[in-house]
Amino acid sequence: MPACLSFEHLLVHTENLAVFVNNLRAYPDGVEFAVHVRRSRDAGLAHPPWLASPFERHAPFADGADGRGADRYLRFGVQYADGRRAQADRFHRLGSSMEPPLVTYGSGGGGEGRWDQDVWIWGLPQEGSITVVYSWLAENVPEASFVLDGQELRTAASRARVLWPESPDA
Repeated sequence: MPACLSFEHLLVHTENLAVFVNNLRAYPDGVEFAVHVRRSRDAGLAHPPWLASPFERHAPFADGADGRGADRYLRFGVQYADGRRAQADRFHRLGSSMEPPLVTYGSGGGGEGRWDQDVWIWGLPQEGSITVVYSWLAENVPEASFVLDGQELRTAASRARVLWPESPDA
């Protein structure tokens, strides 16, 4: 059971697009937050952007015929104070040789101009904060960032409860 922290941050707000994050949840082995994308309905467009998912995990192929690939999607990455970094990748799976950080997408979905997606960051840094970096080049959102307070995350993670211990053969 995660410990929840009061957190909200508006990343983008334009005439037709809003992106914000909230619902920060700390676990002993990482942190998760919700990303929300809202679009106004653009009338008269042949391919209205409010119909397409902003997250790569909902697309069957990252590289489209337009050659822009992942630039079409809202992208997230992290950097720890010690310099370690990772970018969200829908194909990563935790394995015994993996080391944090790792950024993946959790549950999410949407449509009709309203999309919600959980972002999971595996591994809490022992010191310092987590800088979350994002961009959405197809929407003219240049790279920017916000900071998750590391001490606040570690304190909250200590309040999280393990509901069932992992079995040794898991």
